[in-house]
Amino acid sequence: VQIAKTICKILKDNYKIEIQIKEPNDLYYKGKKLGGILTQTKVLFGKVNHLVVGIGINTNKKEFTKELETIATSIYNEFKVIIDTQKFIIEFCNEFEKELLKLL
Repeated sequence: VQIAKTICKILKDNYKIEIQIKEPNDLYYKGKKLGGILTQTKVLFGKVNHLVVGIGINTNKKEFTKELETIATSIYNEFKVIIDTQKFIIEFCNEFEKELLKLL
């Protein structure tokens, strides 16, 4: 399952927002970073024992430091859309589960 593609699908389908993926795990819009994904797995005896996924998305952030304002942005700054974080997490979990079930 590619998590970045799942996030892009949710943003496009539910919010009419299209962003780009900078492989393998960064989310971009017009050359500025919107977020990123980190994953870590623990393999035990040749099987995945656990998977930890960290997702950071600049959703409703309006201001960035001088050092970041030329390289980072947010969904709000670019699209003037306010993302309900709790709703987005639910949407992500539902979509992620669908993708995982396809693999089984």
